[in-house]
Amino acid sequence: MKEISFLLGAGFSKPAGYQLGCELSQQLSDELKNARRRCSALAEISSQAEDYRKKLLTRRYREIIEADSFAEEFLEFYTNICNANSQFNYEDFFDDYNSLLNGYTSSTDCKRLADEFRHFADEFRRKHNATTNNLDLLGNFHEKFEQCIAKLLARPSEPVKSSYGAFDLFLDDVRKIYDKVHVHTLNHDLFFEKLAADFIWEFSDGFEEAGSHYYSKVELKNADEYLHRPITLRIPQFSNRFNHKLCLYKLHGSIDYYSYRLEKNEVQSIRVSPPANPEWLLREVKQENGESDYEKRVGKFFPDFLSGLRTKPRHYGLDYYYGQIFNRFEANLEVSDTLVTIGYGQEDKRINELIIERFRCSSAKKLIVVDPKPKRRTLLGLPCAYHFGENLGVDDITFEGISRLAGWQTTDLEQSLGELWKISQPTAAE
Repeated sequence: MKEISFLLGAGFSKPAGYQLGCELSQQLSDELKNARRRCSALAEISSQAEDYRKKLLTRRYREIIEADSFAEEFLEFYTNICNANSQFNYEDFFDDYNSLLNGYTSSTDCKRLADEFRHFADEFRRKHNATTNNLDLLGNFHEKFEQCIAKLLARPSEPVKSSYGAFDLFLDDVRKIYDKVHVHTLNHDLFFEKLAADFIWEFSDGFEEAGSHYYSKVELKNADEYLHRPITLRIPQFSNRFNHKLCLYKLHGSIDYYSYRLEKNEVQSIRVSPPANPEWLLREVKQENGESDYEKRVGKFFPDFLSGLRTKPRHYGLDYYYGQIFNRFEANLEVSDTLVTIGYGQEDKRINELIIERFRCSSAKKLIVVDPKPKRRTLLGLPCAYHFGENLGVDDITFEGISRLAGWQTTDLEQSLGELWKISQPTAAE
C-alpha cells in the first residue's frame, strides 16, 4: 500500500488570514494589557442590580477584576523580568509561567523567576486587598490565557488572500496515486476542517459519534416562531480509528477538543463542535440494572491544545490522546515514502528528531519542505530533503512541482487515472 504524509505548520493557514506565532504573541499581549477595560459594563450592571442579585454580581465582578488585574500586571512583571530587551513570545511565556505553576524550578533562571514572582504576588495581594494564593492566581491566569488563545484562533485576523484552489487540485491528484494520505497538523485552529467542508474532502480525524457515551444539551431556535427547543446531541469521542483514505491528525490538539476526566485518573478526549455546548456536557453511565443514567460535567471546562516549546513534549508520551496520536505520527512516517512539510518552522525538537530518525538513512524516502523563507534548515540538512523553492508557498504547490522533487513518475498518475476510467466503464454483461 502506497502512503504519503504531510506536516502542516502555521504557515499553511497564513494566506487564509490566520496568525503566525509572532502575530499571535502580539495579539495576546494586547488582549492581556487591555483586560481591565472590559469590566466597566459588568460594573455598571452590578451597580444597578436589585439587592437580591447585587451581592452575587458584585462578588463575580470582583473575581473578574482580580483576574484581569492580575493578567495585566503579571504580563508587565514578566516583561520587566524576562523580556526587557526582546519581543514578547507567547510560547516562552507559556513555558515560564507553567514552570511556576507546576513546580519546574530547578534551573537557575526558573529559580530567579520563582523568587521574583513570590515578591510580585505578595505585592499584588497587598495592593488589591486580595487573599488568593499563588497557585490559584496562576491557575486562574492559565485558564484565561488558554481562553484568549482559543478566541483569537477561532477566526482569521486578516483578510483572506487565497482560495486554496491550487492545493485542492494538488491533493486531488495525490489521492489518485496514494492509498493513504496522512495529514498531520500542529495548528489548533479549524481551518483544515473548513477547507474539507468547502472542497468536500471526506476524512477521518480519529473521533467517532458511533459508540460515544458523551452528549451536549443544545438549544435550537425556530426562526419563524422564535421559540427555543432544547435537544440532546451526541458528540464524538476519540476512538483512534482512521478509516478514510484522507486522515487528519492534530498533533497539538484543537480549540474544539476537550478532555473529560474519569475515575482512576483516566481521560477521554471528545470533540465539541458547534452547535454543541462545552458548558453543558453529559456522560452516559450504565447502571447495574442495564438502564442508562447521565452524569453532568461539573466545573470549568476548557479546550485541550498544547503551547510552549518546552511544555509540549511533556504531553507527547501521555496515555490518552497525545500519546496515541504521536504513536500514529511515528508509524505514518515509517510507512510513508514521502513527507511534505508546508509552513512548518522546524522549531519543535522532538518532531524534528522523529523525522530525522526515519528519513536520515533511507534512500527510498523523500522530504519536501514548502516554506517561502525558512528561518531554520534543520530538516533541509538531510540527504533526501529538497526545498520547494524560495518565495514559494502553499499557493504555488502543483502536482508537477512536487512530483519532480519527490521522484514520482508521471506514469503513476496516468496509470491511476486509467484504472479509474476502466472501473467507470460498463461491463459486457451490462
